[in-house]
Amino acid sequence: MKTEITKRWAAVLTLGLGFGLWGCTEVVEATSSSDDNAGSESDAESESAGADEIDESESSSESESGSESESSGESESGSESESSGESESGSESESSGESESGSESESSGETGSEACADLCGTPGCGTCPDAPMVEGEGYRIDRTEVSVADYALFMAADVQPEFLGPVCGWKVDYGGFEPEAWEDQLDDDHDKPVAGVDWCDAESYCRWAQKRLCADVGGDAPSYDDLEGDDDEWFQACSGGGDNTYPYGDDYQQLACNDEALGVGDVVPGGTLPACEGGLDGLYDMSGNVWEWTAACDDEDGLQDHEQYCRRRGGSWYTTDDSLMRCGVKSGRTRAARSNNMGIRCCATP
Repeated sequence: MKTEITKRWAAVLTLGLGFGLWGCTEVVEATSSSDDNAGSESDAESESAGADEIDESESSSESESGSESESSGESESGSESESSGESESGSESESSGESESGSESESSGETGSEACADLCGTPGCGTCPDAPMVEGEGYRIDRTEVSVADYALFMAADVQPEFLGPVCGWKVDYGGFEPEAWEDQLDDDHDKPVAGVDWCDAESYCRWAQKRLCADVGGDAPSYDDLEGDDDEWFQACSGGGDNTYPYGDDYQQLACNDEALGVGDVVPGGTLPACEGGLDGLYDMSGNVWEWTAACDDEDGLQDHEQYCRRRGGSWYTTDDSLMRCGVKSGRTRAARSNNMGIRCCATP
């Protein structure tokens, strides 16, 4: 409304003051628009019974300030009504091709013929990460979330935009796969999980590493709305074949995994919380630490690729409601969304 009033007064005043005032009008419009997106993410993750995530939309398109305000009503699978809250740390942003002030990375695609558009281990495409995997029923899954050290190998390979999948063409103009606050992550413990990645970063990394995002057994993308599918690799791994509500059992254990209750206030190196093992032997941090992107995406008609929602799983270090730490939690973000509590875990077919 403020923008419309501004436009009307500007149009009147422009008749008397000439072209200069029109420039002022554009500044006011831009300010009004960015006000809608500025500030921290108050991602209340409100869970309402029977809701179908219609309220889980981000406030608008990307904010140039790098922050995103969401009012996301994320409903759980099942019929229970939960008033839950994950107030995320306030750094979630979207990376859909806009040149953000001072934050756009140009790390990929500028080294000419030595750059990579293939898989790790092929000429010019770098060393494959040595990341152990755990065997499930017809699939394999990373033992821990993808670490900063392993993602750094991907960055060093200088993977080209041509490597992007068909739904990630919007990212070509963005300039690379560098996560949010990448330099800060490199200055920290490299065994911590990489964070601040969008869906296309995650999908590209897993494919480069000769793996893929967790999907249905065999590699087909799961249904966006089927959270507890018999063939859903991520859910089956987390729940121990559908037997558990949480990776370690049916009852929430407050200090088992890295959520807000643990009090760390940040990610921790993968596999360092023994009580957060499960639902498969040797599998760690399926609950908490960082949300993990999966292959399940909602291809709703009328939305551009970067606007479509994809499933993230597992909760994070910033999760304040234990219901969001369950294996069957319903949560999603647009492909372009990034946050310092969203990361990667890959799967593969044996």
